[in-house]
Amino acid sequence: MLRFFIFDLFSIFFGLGEGSFWDFKSASMEMYFFWIPILYVIFIPALSMHLWSEEERSGTLEILFSLPLKDIELAFGKFLAAWSFLGFVLSFTFLIPATIFYLGDLDLGTTFVGYLGIFLLGGANLALGSFVSSLTKDQISSYLLGLIFCLFFFYWGIDHFSNF
Repeated sequence: MLRFFIFDLFSIFFGLGEGSFWDFKSASMEMYFFWIPILYVIFIPALSMHLWSEEERSGTLEILFSLPLKDIELAFGKFLAAWSFLGFVLSFTFLIPATIFYLGDLDLGTTFVGYLGIFLLGGANLALGSFVSSLTKDQISSYLLGLIFCLFFFYWGIDHFSNF
């Protein structure tokens, strides 16, 4: 079952459908950088939903606040941990531009800036998700509110930059 799911995802992103990787007939990461913000709307709230709401639910928030750390240090530490995990996950996708560079003439400058952009966009979405997680007591409501907030800013950003 999992093999079919992976095949479907691979087919949608790279093989089938309008505007796939092969339709461009050039070595470009454009479609990859097009899909990542859409995937972030779904997966970043899932990554950030437990940052604070799990501490509140399990009662370990009092232990965290009793540590000799400032509140800003706790918040920044949790944010940096989630952001570094996102960077770790993104590092596994470096095989995609390496393969495209091997097969064609990939522009490394735009690829580097694209990766920097999606890393910073992930940080912005994680900050938003961390804020939403601090407002809720359970993970499901944190995920749903984070999804709504990320969708709002995603659509606002598309509208804002398409009229630029």
